[in-house]
Amino acid sequence: MDRKAEQLDPKIRVGQYHTHISHTRRSRSLIQKEWEGLKPDILMIPIGGRIAKNTMNEDEALEAVELISPKRVIPCHYNEAFFWKKNCNPADDRFFKKRVEDMGIECRIMGYGDEIVF
Repeated sequence: MDRKAEQLDPKIRVGQYHTHISHTRRSRSLIQKEWEGLKPDILMIPIGGRIAKNTMNEDEALEAVELISPKRVIPCHYNEAFFWKKNCNPADDRFFKKRVEDMGIECRIMGYGDEIVF
């Protein structure tokens, strides 16, 4: 990360490696071989694909976490509202957190307005 990026987000330090996997479609091919051993400092990964199927579900995300081997994980894209529907992408974030921590990896569930400073 360059100095310009650090100025945009002062909580991110130069030298840290961040990976964010955005909405990925649900299929076996989404677990990419290229992800193996990336070992980022922080991985943001979607877990809300149970119903909408526009991203990974908890089990698929856990498989990706195991493959990528990050130091820390932040689940995202789940339990979101969409127009009239209160919970469009349901997920069990506590189950996901426990399984990630069982792998020996730190997992942080964030709420609205939360900040993480590493």
